Amino acid sequence: MRESVELIIPGLFKLPLHEFDNTFLERDLASLNCILRYAIRVKNKQFELDSLLTHSLGLSEGQGLPLAQAFVEKSISIDGDYLLCKAIHLKPDMRNAIVLPLDNSQDTDNDISIIINDLNELFNLECNIKSISDKYWLMHLKQCKVPDIYPHYLSVIGRKANQYMQQSKQILPWYKLINEMQMFMHAHEVNQGRLLKGLLPINSLWCWGGGPLPEPRTKNIHWYTNDELLRRFADKLGILNSDIEHIADDHDGHHKVCIELSILETLKSVRDENLKLLLSHLEQQLFKPLVRLVKSRRSILRLRAGYEYDFSLTPISLYQFWRKTINLHHFPDE
Repeated sequence: MRESVELIIPGLFKLPLHEFDNTFLERDLASLNCILRYAIRVKNKQFELDSLLTHSLGLSEGQGLPLAQAFVEKSISIDGDYLLCKAIHLKPDMRNAIVLPLDNSQDTDNDISIIINDLNELFNLECNIKSISDKYWLMHLKQCKVPDIYPHYLSVIGRKANQYMQQSKQILPWYKLINEMQMFMHAHEVNQGRLLKGLLPINSLWCWGGGPLPEPRTKNIHWYTNDELLRRFADKLGILNSDIEHIADDHDGHHKVCIELSILETLKSVRDENLKLLLSHLEQQLFKPLVRLVKSRRSILRLRAGYEYDFSLTPISLYQFWRKTINLHHFPDE
């Protein structure tokens, strides 16, 4: 029986295609082009990272992933009153606000630590916030229901946040708490200094990943990802997980789910990454070995990128030689 491989790589069809010449896309991404050319296109209903991961676990439609539980100690019996946090900048835009990332620097990391530690001290009756990694903070709410309406940080960056603000009003204690925090952050002396330096103020927190642990319909899954948070969450669910580098090596009969977030992280950050190098790396690390698995008749591959179609590549579909050669330029982001 052939193993199934689900490759989740959000952002692939959101790349700034004007930065890539056709020669590079044709010559350096041959295996990706093979997938795009020969795969059967299947209409897709999951467009965000959260829904892609939820669907891969066989969870109910609309059920969020309580990723905060990945950092909750087993000895703590209270389940579901935790949220993950990232410091952000909320930019006013007419009747809305846009979520923007902060610059990646040691000075900004220090500024974030100062502000969040002050928040922790000022609002210690309502919540506790602690650092859990160089990326994330964990908030424990003490007096109000945990909201589970917020998408993953990577899903919301660059987008309008008004719909989530409106939904927050359904949990008034939470709505009041986050608004008081924002007012405190807006007036913080650290932000006055950042404005003088021409840097974005740290004026809000993006909190997500609340709720109790779900029960996946099956644990016959092997996650392959280099994302620290997803690896820990898989451990919490009892799901086998490994580094992406081993995706083509293991043949354990599990349904493989490979989650590659580097494109999405690059598109959603203020880093000056070389997208050509990133795509070339993914071609060698992922696309090439996975296409090889399909050609060997050992696997069926499904590429999922939050696009209007998923791409299902089977050994049989590889014989459709009449299909025209295509590349990413044939899939402009509209």
